Amino acid sequence: MEKRQISSQLFVRVYYRIAGHVVELLLPQGVDPGRLLPTFVPFAMDDDDGDAMLSLALYDQLPGDRPASARLLSDQSLTWEDRFRFYETPDSYLAEILEEVHEEVFAMYSAKDFSRSNVYVNLKHPNAGAFLNWFVMVAFAQRGLSYQTVLLHASVVEKEGKGYAFMGKSGTGKSTHSSLWLKYLDGYTLLNDDNPAVRIKEDGSVAIYGTPWSGKTPCYRNHEVELKALVRLRQAPFNNY
Repeated sequence: MEKRQISSQLFVRVYYRIAGHVVELLLPQGVDPGRLLPTFVPFAMDDDDGDAMLSLALYDQLPGDRPASARLLSDQSLTWEDRFRFYETPDSYLAEILEEVHEEVFAMYSAKDFSRSNVYVNLKHPNAGAFLNWFVMVAFAQRGLSYQTVLLHASVVEKEGKGYAFMGKSGTGKSTHSSLWLKYLDGYTLLNDDNPAVRIKEDGSVAIYGTPWSGKTPCYRNHEVELKALVRLRQAPFNNY
């Protein structure tokens, strides 16, 4: 891993390959990437073998004052509820999370194309890794759109190199549906249970990937299969046997 000096803070570069894209993280010296981001371990690379799709630097400090030019775009988040704010400035986007215990504000400033981001998180916080994980997911989801890559809210099973994604509103039964396939159909395995990535490749084929983001089910597979079906689930108003 290569050390780099940025704004008087010493960083160490680490690289991950997610959905075929290289993600570069610059972490403060002394931080153990595996402990901070354990779900990223299966996606770790020994070194960068090409241009990174996005680069994110982590600062072990709280952000400064929000720019006066910041314009609120959204205060809605399923994950953070009313503790989330998303702003736009003339040259960046700003995502803020208010943590509950000490009411510290953690933040991510991103270039308008999300190619580069700076994240400010207090690493002494017991859930610092969870905050960083979420910021990386947001940056990846936004940057990936420029590379014909999208994160889905879905549960995915795969067999013999082919993937089947079950989509629907939260509580519809995506994970339950996947578990039924795994239980009653031979040869299927779980690829991801919450946020797989779908990518349209240069040859026009469509692939679906495991990612470091899998919701409540630990399933972090660095694996690619052909996307065969997107299934939209709906709940009936009654049970039928």
